[in-house]
Amino acid sequence: MPALIVIVLVMLISIASISDISMKVAVNNRLPPEERFSWWNRDGWRVAKKYKELFPDSYLPVISQCSFGLVFAIGLVLLIVSVTDTK
Repeated sequence: MPALIVIVLVMLISIASISDISMKVAVNNRLPPEERFSWWNRDGWRVAKKYKELFPDSYLPVISQCSFGLVFAIGLVLLIVSVTDTK
């Protein structure tokens, strides 16, 4: 069971990373050079907001945010279970 949870976490982290990178590439291809996001910028929420403005019918920002929330929630549950485990 713990291996399955770790596999799910790795998959969700991969989905979040790939969606963030693909959104940044798409946004940077549409913006003029002076407004482009730098590659070392870690502000994914601004990129997602700009992506939603440029591509209003896309579900990619929602997928990115949901996968981030799921990783956070599962990690929090694992932390609570490991702290309260009384073996």
